[in-house]
Amino acid sequence: MEISEATRREIIRTFRSAAIRWSGSLDDVTFLSRIYDLDQLPSRDARFGNAKGDIWQHRISNDDWPNDWIYDDNRFNLLHCSDNEFLRFLCEMINPEVRSDEKEAERLLEFFNEKLGPEGYQIVAKTTRFGNIRYEPIGILPNTLGALEQIKDIAEDLNSEYLQHQIIRMTMAVDRDPELAIGTAKEFVETICKMILGKKK
Repeated sequence: MEISEATRREIIRTFRSAAIRWSGSLDDVTFLSRIYDLDQLPSRDARFGNAKGDIWQHRISNDDWPNDWIYDDNRFNLLHCSDNEFLRFLCEMINPEVRSDEKEAERLLEFFNEKLGPEGYQIVAKTTRFGNIRYEPIGILPNTLGALEQIKDIAEDLNSEYLQHQIIRMTMAVDRDPELAIGTAKEFVETICKMILGKKK
């Protein structure tokens, strides 16, 4: 599996157009330090010896870089980095320690999974042994992915945004809440049957 450049561009384009703050409530240095060793990455400013120095200078001290600078910085290379790095970036964006607004995090999670599903990935919530929530990517088995795509085709044919959201809900719940996934699946089938019968009247 490999997340295509087209999907990455679409995700980034949405971030930019909606002015989503990728670092959440954290400053850029603190957020990126959760993923990268900024002391080991080069500086783009000759006055500093590493990425931590120039990011601090231009995003916190002077604040003369645009909010979306990260997407064009080849040190992080979000369009072409490994899937693991890209997915970790997305997972950190919705980490409760980064983004305290649960509804916003849920909307982002739904958006991520809508775009990542066709690429063979989903992001799911995990509870640590200390009771904290963290997000991790999982791979979707090819047969599961194929089934989801067929179901999506049905939802699109029926022109139902509600059904498409239900598919995403089921996918996210399979790992963390099987009972919810089963209940949603039953409701999903019932809704499709009603819509088909309605179209035949």
